[in-house]
Amino acid sequence: MSDETGARIRKKALALFRKRGFERTTMRDIARAAKVSLGAAYYYFPSKDALVLSYYEDMQLAHDKAARAAFRGANGLEERVRGVLHSKLDVVADDRHLLGAIFRTAVDPESALSAFASSTGGVRQQSVAIFDEAVGDEPMPEDIRALLPKAMWLLHVGMLLYFAHDQSPGQIRTRHLVDDAARVIVPLIAMASLPMLAPMREELVRLVARAFEPQVPSPSTPPAPGESS
Repeated sequence: MSDETGARIRKKALALFRKRGFERTTMRDIARAAKVSLGAAYYYFPSKDALVLSYYEDMQLAHDKAARAAFRGANGLEERVRGVLHSKLDVVADDRHLLGAIFRTAVDPESALSAFASSTGGVRQQSVAIFDEAVGDEPMPEDIRALLPKAMWLLHVGMLLYFAHDQSPGQIRTRHLVDDAARVIVPLIAMASLPMLAPMREELVRLVARAFEPQVPSPSTPPAPGESS
């Protein structure tokens, strides 16, 4: 973000989210911490959600850059998978408490901060694209090629949730899980490529595609008789 005032507002907001939590922090708190009027805070960011979405976008750009740097030194799919996942952890290494604060809201299916919300669709597509780069030109059936980047994206969402709750020194348990996941992906692809498993692959493709379908709001429940609408 090039605007100095907007950058200061966001920096102070993220610091407050880390300290107080997302829900307990108000836009008025953020404006006071950034030494701007409440109107100015709303001018740059119309909501707290907008502040977090801006953070998501910057973190994704940083991950793209870090992952591509990791790919340059990688030898084969396993190392690229390890690189794309470890580089994401490197990017958010200092934000574990912030992620924990955000996740408490983001798990709400109605939240604009959900990983599956329409408002996060652009960041989600960018993230899937970097996993697609990790797959590269590795030989595999086309249905697996279509499935793998999205499946890896889902894996990385689970990894971030685990990371946010990982109390081990330096979150080493999360790092070990990444290494274990990278180690099993190549043999799993080889096994899944067997012709006899084609029907199962079709089911997996449908299952993962379903997770990426646009979210449709649930119809509102009509008021009970005698209740006001």
